[in-house]
Amino acid sequence: MLEFDMAELHLNSKNPSKSELQNNWAWIRDGFDKSNDIRKECLFKLELPLLDNENKNFGTLWLVKDLRRDAISHYTLRRVEHLRRTLVGTLEKLSADPPATARPARHRKASAEADGHERAGYAD
Repeated sequence: MLEFDMAELHLNSKNPSKSELQNNWAWIRDGFDKSNDIRKECLFKLELPLLDNENKNFGTLWLVKDLRRDAISHYTLRRVEHLRRTLVGTLEKLSADPPATARPARHRKASAEADGHERAGYAD
């Protein structure tokens, strides 16, 4: 486990007319007081831009860990990078426009039956 004390996700809005509150999420460990504890010594703070391979910026991930409470392991940065890549990949998929030729699965099966033959991989 990474045992972070605080995490915040700030996403860039695709639609500027939307409220900024819809694009920010936060998690804080019980007992961690953001207003006071964020100024203490021995905090490991990361601010990670969520950039894809084409430098499209989806937002920022902030992570905070109190090293007096729990030390980092030598795998922490590797795990954080895996988390960042997973977030970017998911955000790419969520923001992508669906292909014009895509049809829901129920239509694929009906289309296969109408053709008079079955196609592998098109199950309900």
